[in-house]
Order: sequence, then C-alpha cells, then structure tokens
Amino acid sequence: VEEAGVEPEAEGADVELEAEEPDGVPEAVIGAGSKDRLIYRPLLGLVPKGRLLRDLEALCKQERIREAELETSRTEIALLASGAKIGKIERNTSS
Repeated sequence: VEEAGVEPEAEGADVELEAEEPDGVPEAVIGAGSKDRLIYRPLLGLVPKGRLLRDLEALCKQERIREAELETSRTEIALLASGAKIGKIERNTSS
C-alpha cells in the first residue's frame, strides 16, 4: 500500500508501518524481523529500538529519583516547620 507523495521502498527492504502514535505520526519500523529493529521517527531519523527503550528507561529512572528527592525535600520542610512549632510552644510554656 502506497500513500500519496511517499516513495516506494527499495526491493527487499523489510519495512513495516505500525499503528499511529498518540502524536498522530506513524512509526516506520525497518528490519521488523531482526533482533534490534530500527525505528524511523521524524526529527530523530533511524534509531535502534533498543536504544529508544534504554533511553526511555533512563528517563523514567531519573523521574523516579526526582520525585523521591522532591518528597524528601517536602518531608524535611515539614520536619523543620514542626521543629519550629515545637520550639515556639516550648518557649511559650516556659515563660
């Protein structure tokens, strides 16, 4: 199946179009039968699927770390605020 304005692939090329991505841009997979498929994405060009997955996993890991650090900061702020309140109460009761 050819789309208007799209050049046919060279003979023997293993190309498969997957379902449209949420951004509305279809993903072309080259070498669909190979172990590390190449995926064509606009602005990226041909990228090994394994590399995309590793990059995605690394980004998810970084996001989990940021969330944990943010939660730690919130906890530290809450503890400091509690400590300040306790100090204020102690000063008021000792007066």
